[in-house]
Amino acid sequence: MCASKAGSCSHDVGAVTVTARRLEPGPVRRVIPDWTAEALRPTGGSAWPEERDQWVVVVEDEHGFRGEWGPVSTATVEIVKLQLAPVLVEGVGLPSCTGTDALAPVGRHQRGAHIRIAQGSVDLALWDLRAARHGVRLQTWHGDAPVRCYASALGFDVRHPLAPDVAQWIAAEGYAFQKWRMLGDPEEVGRDLKGVKRIVERLGDGQEVAVDGVGRWDPAYAARALRGLADLGVRWVEEPVADPRSIARFGVHVPLAYGEHVYDLADQIDLVTSGLISVWQPDVGWSGGLTPALLAAQVANIRGLLTYPHGGTLEAAHALAVMAGPSVVPAVEYHLTQEPTRQRFCLHPQQPVAGVLTQPPPSDIGSRFSVSDSDPVKLVGAS
Repeated sequence: MCASKAGSCSHDVGAVTVTARRLEPGPVRRVIPDWTAEALRPTGGSAWPEERDQWVVVVEDEHGFRGEWGPVSTATVEIVKLQLAPVLVEGVGLPSCTGTDALAPVGRHQRGAHIRIAQGSVDLALWDLRAARHGVRLQTWHGDAPVRCYASALGFDVRHPLAPDVAQWIAAEGYAFQKWRMLGDPEEVGRDLKGVKRIVERLGDGQEVAVDGVGRWDPAYAARALRGLADLGVRWVEEPVADPRSIARFGVHVPLAYGEHVYDLADQIDLVTSGLISVWQPDVGWSGGLTPALLAAQVANIRGLLTYPHGGTLEAAHALAVMAGPSVVPAVEYHLTQEPTRQRFCLHPQQPVAGVLTQPPPSDIGSRFSVSDSDPVKLVGAS
């Protein structure tokens, strides 16, 4: 599913230096037109608390080649220092397409979101280092084919009168399809369904619509919402409730998308082989990095599931799509309101053009991120 580059370098890195550098936020470059702002939910474009103070993790080998991954939170940097540095200080091998998991941490707690995000930051930095040895960026190492995006419109209010106009604008921008959120208020399920219906009717056969429940629907809301969405023929319903095993009791057949909150590889394999879901939707940076993501996507493909990576770590999703290919990863998520905020630390933000992510320009840390003048924090390596 991902062929090794001809003449690839040795997998052995040996001794490495790992540092973290604080990032300076720049302006948020919005991608939505001004007239759509009226339809935004009150928190539609705000950053999560852990995304306010951000860093880049940099891995450098003894030959001066460097890989990086960011932005990451202060908490992630601390976990890398405490639970991954003891592994890295002994030397490390470069990741590969045939690997089975990310770096194994030390310490008592070795599972779950925070550990996997820290693992992912190192795994992705090591993949970037491997690409750097070929003089390319990670997203171009296995080819330069463009990657399609679908638009996440979760920052907009599906019930707003302008929502169908926003949906029409999204379709005209060339996105593969679009996704809207139903908030889960039991007293508003009728209005939510009506909002989705207005969008579906406006788009007609021109573009499909998916719906996200962010795992927060209660049983009464879920039962009614799933029946209504099945009648509307939506592309999928994403995380209507936290546990997909509980959906069978509703007796409704609708495609289900899960994965962004399944962090550990063993749990991912269990889910993609369970027969419970129709779409595999991992977040590459949240679940250990590219190494386990490639394996899980391959297993999903064998089971007949397409992978549509969650957009929480867009560059990682982009890399997975390039390396796995469009038959495995047809499109990645681009969050219309959150992604520009996430990329405020990047000097060259990735923005789709005609619904497609093009390859980023070759760069090093000096041109990829807006880095603070403060001294780097040494995580691994000689003083």
